[in-house]
Amino acid sequence: MLTARIEVANEALRETGLDAVPCLIDVSPDRAEATVAKGRKHLPAAFDSLFDAV
Repeated sequence: MLTARIEVANEALRETGLDAVPCLIDVSPDRAEATVAKGRKHLPAAFDSLFDAV
């Protein structure tokens, strides 16, 4: 499930035309989810649907 979320987010970045480099996420599901949750609170509300879609 986390992999799917990452792919959705990366695709959204590519679609906006941003030249972004995807970050590496820890392979531990708990640590990876914590990283995503921490980063999510810094995103604009426009990105909320990316997390709800998967």
